[in-house]
Amino acid sequence: MNGARRVDGAKRMLLPAPSVPAFVEAVKEVVARNARWVPPYKSGTLYLRPLLFGSGAALGVGPSPTTTFCIYTSPVGNYFKGGVGEAPPISLYVAGTYKRAVPGGAGGAKAAGNYAPCFAPSKEAKALGYSETLFVDATTNEYIEEAGASNLFAVLPVASGGFELVTPPTDRGTILPGVTRASVLAIARAELGHLVSVAERPLRLAELENAKEIFCTGTGASVTAVGKVVVPTSLGADVAGRTYENPGWGEVTKAVAQRLFAIQWGDGEDTYGWMHVVPA
Repeated sequence: MNGARRVDGAKRMLLPAPSVPAFVEAVKEVVARNARWVPPYKSGTLYLRPLLFGSGAALGVGPSPTTTFCIYTSPVGNYFKGGVGEAPPISLYVAGTYKRAVPGGAGGAKAAGNYAPCFAPSKEAKALGYSETLFVDATTNEYIEEAGASNLFAVLPVASGGFELVTPPTDRGTILPGVTRASVLAIARAELGHLVSVAERPLRLAELENAKEIFCTGTGASVTAVGKVVVPTSLGADVAGRTYENPGWGEVTKAVAQRLFAIQWGDGEDTYGWMHVVPA
């Protein structure tokens, strides 16, 4: 899925991209050649950052005549301190003035230009004591898009009874189709039907008031519980001042995190065909 997303993003930026099989083989080769840097079991991970960029000898504003594909790698420590369910939940501050993406733009592409604009609002949110920024749509300020560089999920009560796991859809091109997001959706649909139904639909900011759980997903954090969401007064009278608060990890958040980590660490059976064995 990472390779396929690389191909889609490259089309938007008019860059040639390696095929999906070539991408996967390149990742395997990088891991194999850096096997000595893989941290001991459960003490960290080998982080991979594939990069595709125009590198031609041209100064004009246009597609580069030459493209470079490379993969950076580095050992990193565990994101969670204390394990799943024990790490403190993060807090999110809803961006009022700042917008991450617009319809018709390139918000759905995994490009550096989609990360840099998030730095300023993130810095401001952290200065106010929050962990990260939560972005809403650029046209109405009503619908949730992304939390910093992560996708967002909410567990909401259903009128007919039970609960629904909701995440905003990516079909408008303003939200990055995260691979961890897709993994969580697959696990929830296949294994958590006794806890929640699953829906990819527009998620109103106002709905978070009634959320039972909220969590974020991404490559670095995998699954991160959200304990608080605060809406600034500058966003509009209909949602201003609303706050979601939850003291810890909920049942659904913990279940998807434990299952995903079990597959990644090799502690649980990979029934989805996600894992690749790389001979050192």
